[in-house]
Amino acid sequence: MIKKFYASVVFLVVICISSTALFAQEDGSSGASTTSFQILGSLSLGYAGNSDINGLAKDSGNEDAAWFNANIVSANNSFSAENTSANFTYGFDLDLRLFFGSFGIGAEVGYHEAQAKSEVTSTKWANNATTEVTLSVVPVVASLYYMIPMESSRSFLLFGAGAGYYSGKLKFDWVQVAPNDSFVLEGKQSVIGYHALVEYDFVMESGLTFFTGLKARYVKFDKFKDGGDTVKTYSGESLGASLSGINCYFGAGFSI
Repeated sequence: MIKKFYASVVFLVVICISSTALFAQEDGSSGASTTSFQILGSLSLGYAGNSDINGLAKDSGNEDAAWFNANIVSANNSFSAENTSANFTYGFDLDLRLFFGSFGIGAEVGYHEAQAKSEVTSTKWANNATTEVTLSVVPVVASLYYMIPMESSRSFLLFGAGAGYYSGKLKFDWVQVAPNDSFVLEGKQSVIGYHALVEYDFVMESGLTFFTGLKARYVKFDKFKDGGDTVKTYSGESLGASLSGINCYFGAGFSI
């Protein structure tokens, strides 16, 4: 998988260099005179379908509620599970970008997370149980960019696309109170993913840069490994997870 990532990076860089050389030849300019460098940081919020993670947390909560209702009779079947979804993602990224005229290349590293949670409680009893299923992902990606200046010389639109190596971890964390018990399971998987984006940048005279954009990702995890074992759903199938979807991001940095 790592070899595939490096191959993707090399492929992207070769295409970008070729495109940049062609651009310079056509307009008669040397790319060096218009080279620009950016270092940026951003926060992001997005949507990604994670039905397997949601189902795992929900099934665990329903099982706990049924156990409490069967064993704590005086609670009068009042235990129930309240569930939250892992369909919403959040995270941050750090970007380094180098432009040659209208074309550019970039490298990005970040951290993104999505969590499903099921909390079992009763208004008539103190016992409770909580299940958290968390997907955490560290992407290392490469991108190609094309810049379109706006009417203001300080702003531009940016279109980009690329591929990268996504290292994913799935954590199943279950805690029960009275009787006290807990269980933690962690699975890992790394995959190649793809992305495309459109972004608006505003650059101040000092170089301080503010930007916002939309990014679409395709990143699918289908087989998390906990040691030699595959993490499975309650139905016995391999548990899947995803960062695939749309996220909006905003941030700041410097342009040189």
